[in-house]
Amino acid sequence: LAGRADLEVVAAGNGAFPQSMVAEVERIPGIAVVAPVVQRPTILYFNGHRAKVLALAIDPSTDEKIRDYRLESGKFFDGDNGVLLDSNFARSLGAQIGDEAKILTRRGMQHLRVVGILAPSGVAGFTRGSTLFLPLAFAQRVFAAPAQVDSLQIVAASGTSVDALEQRIAAKLPPNLTVRPPASRTQLADETLHNAEDGLRLAGALSLVLAVFIILNTFLMSVTERRNQLAILRAIGATGRQVMQMLLLEGLVLGAVGSILGIFAGIAGAYLLTRAIEQLVQTSLPAMHISIPTLLISAALGIGLSLTAAYIPALRARSVSPLEGMGAGPQEDLSRLPWKLGAMGGVFVLIGGVLLTASMNLWLPIEVATPAGAVILVGFVLMVPSGLRPMSRIAAWLPARWIPAESDLARGQLLTHPVRAMLTVGVLFVALATGIALGTSILNTTRDVNQWLERTIVADFFVRAMMPDMSTGMAADIPADVGDQLRKIHGIEHISTIRFVSTRVNDQGVVLVAKDFPSDEPLPLDLREGSEPEVRRGLAQGDVVLGTKIAERLHVGLGDSIKLQANQGLETFRVAGVTNEYTVGGLAIFMQRDTAERRLGVTGVDAYLIKAQPEAMQSVESELRQVADEHGLLLQSAASLRKLVDTMMAGVVGCLWVLLSLALMVAAFGIVNTLAMNVMEQTRELAILRVVAMTRRQIRRTILCQASILGLIGLVPGMVIGAGMAWLMHVGTMRETGHLIAYSAHPMFVLGLLAIAYLVVIAAATLPARRAARLELLTALHYE
Repeated sequence: LAGRADLEVVAAGNGAFPQSMVAEVERIPGIAVVAPVVQRPTILYFNGHRAKVLALAIDPSTDEKIRDYRLESGKFFDGDNGVLLDSNFARSLGAQIGDEAKILTRRGMQHLRVVGILAPSGVAGFTRGSTLFLPLAFAQRVFAAPAQVDSLQIVAASGTSVDALEQRIAAKLPPNLTVRPPASRTQLADETLHNAEDGLRLAGALSLVLAVFIILNTFLMSVTERRNQLAILRAIGATGRQVMQMLLLEGLVLGAVGSILGIFAGIAGAYLLTRAIEQLVQTSLPAMHISIPTLLISAALGIGLSLTAAYIPALRARSVSPLEGMGAGPQEDLSRLPWKLGAMGGVFVLIGGVLLTASMNLWLPIEVATPAGAVILVGFVLMVPSGLRPMSRIAAWLPARWIPAESDLARGQLLTHPVRAMLTVGVLFVALATGIALGTSILNTTRDVNQWLERTIVADFFVRAMMPDMSTGMAADIPADVGDQLRKIHGIEHISTIRFVSTRVNDQGVVLVAKDFPSDEPLPLDLREGSEPEVRRGLAQGDVVLGTKIAERLHVGLGDSIKLQANQGLETFRVAGVTNEYTVGGLAIFMQRDTAERRLGVTGVDAYLIKAQPEAMQSVESELRQVADEHGLLLQSAASLRKLVDTMMAGVVGCLWVLLSLALMVAAFGIVNTLAMNVMEQTRELAILRVVAMTRRQIRRTILCQASILGLIGLVPGMVIGAGMAWLMHVGTMRETGHLIAYSAHPMFVLGLLAIAYLVVIAAATLPARRAARLELLTALHYE
């Protein structure tokens, strides 16, 4: 939105200020352009569509020097009420040049005419169509801000130091205005999105680790299976380099095919997810944009992973001599391999542990924690071969009581191939450990959110223009006359208002929540510091209540003071309490509405909170519906709002189960792969066992026993490590929430997930077991 602007001038609380400041700022040396801007969130109504948009009002004479506009059709501006739309957005709405639309303002519905369609570049391209471009004078009139602007966007003259210019501008501004880089306005959104980004990083690390394990295992088995063919190629003149190139080419082809399929699946999933979000937030979203650079990066990552995992088997195949390769079976030197891998795994665990400890103590960025956790998981997997013998004995203890012969045969085959067993166990281990850690963390957080909802949602109905932005708290203004209409409805006990204002405390972006706190109703705060009577008394006297995250960030608590930006400079407020808060990332400050109006000049209403008399609930809802429909507003009951939040939480939990299902599905492929290879290598051995009276049923038991041993070796340690990771994630939530969420281990969830994963392992083994039991003896005896 900033275009080429180097700096911007804004008011305290991001409010409006006189447009006359343009002339004063322009006199400061070193400035090339000063562009006044009004920008407000609002609702666009067109042809049955209701879309959240940002109205960006500009002065055409100066704004083209700040931002890039490229008309696809129509005119840049034509008349007072002309509006420009992005072409993708216009296409999704079915809007054309000359069509009429409406937007919601404090003065009610305002009619607009589409006069131009912008090509998807510059601001329109960046926001993917969610911005309307209006003439400045028209926006000032309809948004009740005559001769007012929200910001001045400044381009420094060529050769001027931006830092020095910022100091000169700051020295000339009145106390209620501040100058800052435009990027600083995104700080609050960045803070809010941090939790989601952490979760995505963890999911990404999980998928990469699983992919490498599966591909590496597949190519190792492929090289083992084709050992004789590769040896013959070497014997008739193929060089080791040619063999290696052949296998890397296979990795390239498989990686390319898998990446292409994955890209198409990802695009389809993105489309479905976009439609689901559209239903969830009750608005029309712009058409889905497919980013070519993202697709190219995805393809490169998929192919690169495949080549990386194929490199070790290819290098191994290159070093095998023709004589060794045509010997009877693989000639692996396994005597020292487990200990080498174990030592390497110990180093990985040590390095990952040091990095994780440093990030948890904020000696390193917290983002280091995710790759550190992945390094620790890989380290534990590498330690599997050194402990494979005792672990397999423990895992086979129970089957050995019932089927001793089959159990011994199963263990022997697994011990013959420690690397193969390690990679298969690794997939199971990583999938279950990560699933338990994520699941426990999400379930604990969900419980805390539900408790917060029960304490904070005390109204019966909410009238608002739109749901507030979850990252900034901003919402569209409600027309000024709506409050008078609501107060005339019979059966309402009381009406309170709420207003979200973006401001700063100690250079930290926060959202001020100006709200009425009726004395005859429970205090709608989930208090963590301060008693309800003391907090209520403090709010009435002009004190504030801080969200836990901002309190922890500023290192302040009950009885301390903070300074907020106001029209006449900084205003000091005493902290009356600290509350748990999940909106706007917990960076919220609560204040009595009349205090915010008196000391900070806060005006406007984002939502009306209505408490109805129990016997008049239905009639009140009916009349509220009429008022909401008249003004194009949303009416939500407490039950519907709770249902909406429950739906969002269910979506989070559903994403967890999707992630776990995908991980278990990948693990199932790994089990099938490993056991199928084991059956292939044991073909002659199994045929001889059948000849000497072993039954088909016993063959199936042997293969299933192999799967059971692999499953227990991977899943039981995965459960233990997953519980430890869950505790570390629990401790780490303090940074994101400002308070420790009550911890619960959820043993039924953990045991249930363990049981499901074990059943998936056994189910995956049924196909190789059936194949082994149905071997044709004559053919199998001649198998090489």
